Amino acid sequence: MCSETVNTDRIHFSPADGNTIVVVQPYDMNQYDLAIAQCLKMLAQQQKDALHEAAKFFLGSSYFLEPLGEGKDAKYSQEPLYRTDKFDCVSYVNTVLALIHAKNIVQFRKNILAIRYSKSEIGYTNRTDWFTDLEWIPNTQQLSWIKDVTEKIVDMAGQPIRLIAETAIDKPNWYKVRPLKAMHLLAPLPDPSKANVLLTQLQSNSGRFQARSSQLSYLPLNKLFNADGNANTYYFNQIPPGSVIAIVRPNWDIRNHFPGFPAGYGTNLNVSHLGFAIRTGQDLMFYNASSIHGRVEAEPLTQYLQKYIHSPTIKGIHIEQIIY
Repeated sequence: MCSETVNTDRIHFSPADGNTIVVVQPYDMNQYDLAIAQCLKMLAQQQKDALHEAAKFFLGSSYFLEPLGEGKDAKYSQEPLYRTDKFDCVSYVNTVLALIHAKNIVQFRKNILAIRYSKSEIGYTNRTDWFTDLEWIPNTQQLSWIKDVTEKIVDMAGQPIRLIAETAIDKPNWYKVRPLKAMHLLAPLPDPSKANVLLTQLQSNSGRFQARSSQLSYLPLNKLFNADGNANTYYFNQIPPGSVIAIVRPNWDIRNHFPGFPAGYGTNLNVSHLGFAIRTGQDLMFYNASSIHGRVEAEPLTQYLQKYIHSPTIKGIHIEQIIY
């Protein structure tokens, strides 16, 4: 799930809120392959920080919720397997990580499948990107692309400042009440009954899963920022300059707060947003696909987090150092 909020904790979506199948705009994978090849060539030639260069490559690209699917012949989402024109927070992070671990486009494609799907097996129900702490983080750690360093951020006495977020992720219910807008198809279905049959098939996947408890370490905002609202640089200076930052909302109850979604939709979560912490000069910048601003952008991490000091749900950040 990828959703930013301001202090009102309003949830942002790019597709229309009406409960209808999302019609996929026609796309050409050759166009995306050209952009990926261009980026890989640039990374090979510049001999600079690959993470920073790859993250910068997509600055200004449009935000779109759930922009990826299983391709043009897929059953439930016919969005492309990867793309370079639109991103949400997870697809942006996935694309950049896949790029910095690739020497050519063949390896990039393999990387995309490895980070997006359990055992690299393409399938709607094999995706890892909806439940960050339960699936995406363990899967990406297994690839040896990231490692948890949250507990390594310590106070002046050498003691970790991390807390633990805990929730029950109800994956069965998440599938059971999936709405029509969860499906992205290249053409509308000819009549509503066929759409509902397809939706019923999608919802029936709920029986394949069980609700599971999930715990995630995080650095509390009330430690990262002093009482006057200024950043505590002692802690920010310990954050590795190439990291994935997860915005943590412990036991975030979203079931009745999604505009246009059924009452009781989904599951509680611990994470709502992902991005990169990259040090450029004196600043530790936060690169992310922002639903609020509708584009991929970068701003100082301290500036980004200051907006959420008084948020009723955003309580801190989890840090995964990038390995490459």
